[in-house]
Amino acid sequence: MSLTERDARARRAGIALAALVTIAAPLVRELYPLSSPTMFAYPLRQRARYELRAPDGRRLRLEDFELQLNNPHDPPVTTLGRHGYGRRSPPSVHDPGRVLSMDALRQHLARQLARRPALAYVDVTQRLIGPVDDRRVGELRRARLRVHNPAWRGDDG
Repeated sequence: MSLTERDARARRAGIALAALVTIAAPLVRELYPLSSPTMFAYPLRQRARYELRAPDGRRLRLEDFELQLNNPHDPPVTTLGRHGYGRRSPPSVHDPGRVLSMDALRQHLARQLARRPALAYVDVTQRLIGPVDDRRVGELRRARLRVHNPAWRGDDG
């Protein structure tokens, strides 16, 4: 047997082993990403994007205000004997496909600001993304609002 024949046989065996593991392992145990739901498992009709700014104009992290969009696949479903993978998602009021009303957004941010006495207010921009027509996706609406901190005691910024 020549070296190339041995290499070809080893390659075929490696491919067969990889295919077997890919097919069989998810039946027994979660094997991310091979057994995770597809990226398009949750069709969205619309999505919101948020931007927060401090009184001095600097951009604030959405995660600090529980307004980030968590990945719906992290952690995945743990039914059907699956053990899960990844990490527990941090708390957020922003769910895929669900857009907060401006009133709900104002109430949520007021609660978050009450824990941050150094901030007088935040300016928030909510951009609604969705189908513009049958062929395009884009910005449908942009709304801005200023949410004042109910716990702030100082000069108005």
